[in-house]
Amino acid sequence: MPQRIVRDCSVMRTIDPWQEAAECERSLEAEANPERRVVLEKLRDLWIVLGNDTSWMLDEEFAKELEAIAGAQGNTLH
Repeated sequence: MPQRIVRDCSVMRTIDPWQEAAECERSLEAEANPERRVVLEKLRDLWIVLGNDTSWMLDEEFAKELEAIAGAQGNTLH
């Protein structure tokens, strides 16, 4: 899947939803806490949906969804 370029705070960065889903999967495999596992599964699924939907989304829609998921993932994984 091609990566999308997103403008975030005047900085261009590349985020690949598939790589983010894989990061969630790796974290999920190492996680023993059942509540945290549920959160990681949901985040992984959201990244997969975004990866599947990216081809027809407008850049603004993609950026909005990406920001929401990345923020939730950042709060969960770090």
